[in-house]
Amino acid sequence: MVKDSRKERSPSLQRAVLLGLGSFLRPLARFLLRSGIGYKEFSEICRAAFVSVASDEYGVRGRLASISRVSAITGVGRKEVTRLRDCDLAETEAEFWASELNPLTQILHFWHSDPDYSNDGVPRPLNFINGEYSFADLVAKYAGDIQPDAARLELKRSGAIKESGDDVMRAVRRQYTPTEVDVEFVKTMIFSLKNIASTLAHNADVIAREGPETENGRLERYAWTTRISEASAHDFRILSEQKAEELLLQLDTWIGERERIDMAQLETLSQSPRKSCGFGVYYFEEDI
Repeated sequence: MVKDSRKERSPSLQRAVLLGLGSFLRPLARFLLRSGIGYKEFSEICRAAFVSVASDEYGVRGRLASISRVSAITGVGRKEVTRLRDCDLAETEAEFWASELNPLTQILHFWHSDPDYSNDGVPRPLNFINGEYSFADLVAKYAGDIQPDAARLELKRSGAIKESGDDVMRAVRRQYTPTEVDVEFVKTMIFSLKNIASTLAHNADVIAREGPETENGRLERYAWTTRISEASAHDFRILSEQKAEELLLQLDTWIGERERIDMAQLETLSQSPRKSCGFGVYYFEEDI
């Protein structure tokens, strides 16, 4: 008989999780509906996610879990499990994330961190084409899939760079923010949601295994109040954005320095493992 792991959790815990999901899913549903995605499409990707996780994490001795076990754990019928496993959600996701972050973000990051294009974290003014190190060279080096003209146009439109009459370009922001809701905007948003969810799930796993005193959890903190006025909330938003920007600039500079060191080593050690890691902050506010 296949054991259903859903029954290992107490009803009160399950109820708390389900109630909490409502608070999380409502703003997500708002975004999905505005993007033209209805419940049918959403439920399909939800089933695929459940099947993918159950297949990968509930097998025995490193093998995929059986169709019957996945069906029992998730509540998805066996025929549907078979169909969804053939779709290989993980592979599709890997293709989606293959280009990593927006190439325009990469351009700005390395404009601030590569010593060929910056001085101690301060981006150098660059000519578009002329000079030993130009904007076109920067784009070719770190975002070769897009044309320099297209990168210049979008970065100017977003306010990340300014260009003077003598064809000299200056970076005035460290990060690129899309000017409209498009594929790249969605990619950025999902990147944030994916990572905060991954951190929360990791912490839940290690606390369940090792107890609340574990040192293997990942940082997840917040400062929050329900007892200030609208004017004070406005002041807090300005303060939090200022402090967050200062911290992120320090961290991004540190990342740039380590990237140069580590990538030089990784080029000589082809089998050396690589890690994807980062640190994000966000501001939230709602009426009560």
